[in-house]
Amino acid sequence: MKNNNQIQQIHEEAMNLAEQAFVQRQNGLDDEAKLLYKEAFKKESEAALQLVNQFELEPSRSLMFKGAAILAFQAELYREAEKMVSFGLSGNPPEKIVQELREIQFQIKTCQFDLNTVEKYQNLPIELQQEVSDFIDFLIVKHQSTLPRKLAG
Repeated sequence: MKNNNQIQQIHEEAMNLAEQAFVQRQNGLDDEAKLLYKEAFKKESEAALQLVNQFELEPSRSLMFKGAAILAFQAELYREAEKMVSFGLSGNPPEKIVQELREIQFQIKTCQFDLNTVEKYQNLPIELQQEVSDFIDFLIVKHQSTLPRKLAG
């Protein structure tokens, strides 16, 4: 087990990588950002896992797992993000952190649902993809027709 100074150093390295990733994403370099977020996640999860059973260190413990979950999410490592959220919730975090972890959990589920839906659509035969597309267009037109004139554009 690492001491507190070592854990803090690993955490700071993770935050530096996360900052670089953020800049890359802001510059439209999503692939590079994703790789940096992945590296940041590896470091932050390494630090957080040193605290996994140190429940007396709340809220630091749950905050470390929250940070790791966010980094995994940014790297599109959704299963890893779920694990970090679970570790964070397994302690006795303050209610505010519980709410934040649950919000991350919701975002993960939403992304996984969206990815599964897109994957299912892409696996359909071309003819069915066109039917789905036409149906979506129909629903959009129908929805727009129910909006007040000013909102419908």
